[in-house]
Amino acid sequence: MTRSRRTDKPAIRARRATPKLPRIVVRKPRRGDVHPLATGAVRAFLRALPPEQIHGLAAVELRARVDGVGEPFAIYRREDRVIILYSLPPDEWWMGSILPDIARSLRAAGATVLRHRPGVSIHWSSSASLAAWLRDEVLAHEVGHHVRNQYAARWPRAARTVDEEAVADLHARRTKRRLG
Repeated sequence: MTRSRRTDKPAIRARRATPKLPRIVVRKPRRGDVHPLATGAVRAFLRALPPEQIHGLAAVELRARVDGVGEPFAIYRREDRVIILYSLPPDEWWMGSILPDIARSLRAAGATVLRHRPGVSIHWSSSASLAAWLRDEVLAHEVGHHVRNQYAARWPRAARTVDEEAVADLHARRTKRRLG
């Protein structure tokens, strides 16, 4: 029997084992803002995830924010399979209001959250803590939305936004625990 001329089977398995990373698109941030996560940090985060979590994700886009800070921090566009992370001010944010869960996660990441009469101010002591918060909380949450929508047969679509957010938070917590 002659040898097959087709590609060697171990080579095919090796290619399947290393998933194709999504594109990372960087757009100019809003004036006075920065993209706290560099493309290398996003790429390293995605590489550290299990292949099934990034399967089907087309791109991660760093884009200028349109509205106020945190309206939203990021979104997952299900139709395009794209995560969009919005630019942020580098050291101080002013917001009209803040959810208690977000304030808790900001404080845990090293931010100072101060309540004022017109709203809330958030102060970051270092850009590294801001980048870590954005990666571990926001980007991981949006990857959770992607997983939820990519494997819809396993997790049927919920009717309420609260349920969708709870599932994305669950995936974010699992990802954070897995990556340490």
